[in-house]
Amino acid sequence: MFRPADVPATLQSQNAAYVAEATAIAQTQQAEIAGVLATVQSDQTHAAQQEVINQVLVLTVRAGDPPTVGRSVGDAPGAASTPGTGATQFLEIQTAGSVRESDGCADTIQTQFPADAQQIYVTAHVLNIRAGTRVDVEWRHQGELIWQESWTVPVDSADFCLWFYIDPATVTFSAGNWSAQLYADGTPAGNPAPFSIGEASP
Repeated sequence: MFRPADVPATLQSQNAAYVAEATAIAQTQQAEIAGVLATVQSDQTHAAQQEVINQVLVLTVRAGDPPTVGRSVGDAPGAASTPGTGATQFLEIQTAGSVRESDGCADTIQTQFPADAQQIYVTAHVLNIRAGTRVDVEWRHQGELIWQESWTVPVDSADFCLWFYIDPATVTFSAGNWSAQLYADGTPAGNPAPFSIGEASP
């Protein structure tokens, strides 16, 4: 004989299955949310670590090409250690073939460069510079503006070397007379540094 279906029992069994499935879904969602939060926290931690690294690079590796400033500007390592109190002075503005890694000052002073030079620097020894000072450079060939860049000083410093450079990737090294003029907050910093570019090296 066939017995009628036990409807209450069937419903109870189905409800139990639905509850179990809903519980599993909720647990999965909670696990996914926890994973997302962990990823966000990890990203935030990574971002904070990168910011600290950038700050350290600005203060300690600034004779190179720090990622937190422009492509072709640099300054002396450790320049933030002794803030000055006198007037800002730009000294020894000159062109060079390279800068020293130890302090960012001119290494080999040059006023004549071959057309196949890899880089041409303009450097300056600066006293009592203030954080927030905007330093600009204008590179001119035969009096015509060819390239300009800006950089903002990140820290106070009593004794400071800074530099900009140009290279063939951004500027055509045309033969003739050139000059590099530095500015501090829009005011010329000393006289232009003259130099010339000649024929390619044999």
